[in-house]
Amino acid sequence: MHTTKEYDILTIVHDHPASIRQRDLASAANLSLGMTNAILKKLVIKGLLVMQRISSRNIRYALTAEGMLEVARRSRRLLKRTLKSVVEYREAIEQLVSRIKSEGYDSICLQGPSDIDFIVEWACLKQKLNYGHDGRAIWETTEEEIIQTLGAMKQGADTTKS
Repeated sequence: MHTTKEYDILTIVHDHPASIRQRDLASAANLSLGMTNAILKKLVIKGLLVMQRISSRNIRYALTAEGMLEVARRSRRLLKRTLKSVVEYREAIEQLVSRIKSEGYDSICLQGPSDIDFIVEWACLKQKLNYGHDGRAIWETTEEEIIQTLGAMKQGADTTKS
């Protein structure tokens, strides 16, 4: 297992294979130059990274096959966690939209920017509710309010399980 900062360095090198300088790595990873240097040496020792001296002032960094595998593993784990969260949100939003429909609303409108609007819209289609301002009885909310409501619903469900 590698630290988050080690993973960040590996990812940055992966994304900028031939052009990244140590100073740029430090800046992109939000680390000091000294800490970046220490992490780079550690990654070389672990066999995840190779350093090739181009000139007296320039060093090229590249991932080894094991380094690429580590980036892929970590990315896969992150993707799995993200998908799990999306499924949990989808299920909770479906329940919320169903509850809103049972209260007599025929439309849901999200106010402001949202990262979950596509899930809310999908749940509305599934429940045959309008998404937006097309209905007579509109349930208006923001993404933040939905997330708070979902949290309260989850706490209620957890309480009834115990």
